Amino acid sequence: MSRRLRILEKELGVPLLIPDGRKIRPTAIGQELAQALSQPLADIEQALCDAVTDGDEEHGTVRFGIPLTMDTGSLPSFIADFCQKHPEVRLHVRVAHGQALEAALKEGELDVAALLPAP
Repeated sequence: MSRRLRILEKELGVPLLIPDGRKIRPTAIGQELAQALSQPLADIEQALCDAVTDGDEEHGTVRFGIPLTMDTGSLPSFIADFCQKHPEVRLHVRVAHGQALEAALKEGELDVAALLPAP
């Protein structure tokens, strides 16, 4: 995780965490980023739950698309939480470019996708 954070800090050009004794704490920018990302992650979780609820809420597959450019650092724990809450639901994750994900949604190949606005 720390490697991913260093890569993200390098890409953004700002520190996100600072040492605080034996611990670390977020910088002001790191805290702002975490707050800004909390709602989109909650929206993704809600969309997945909605997809499960719209079908058979105890069984089946949810096909979820993630853009290549999305930081997936918190994705493993997110997926683990989802699978723990819905053990009989299979989660199929596709990582692709945003345009490919959008096309897959339109074609019915995905149930839900995290689409990021163009820069």
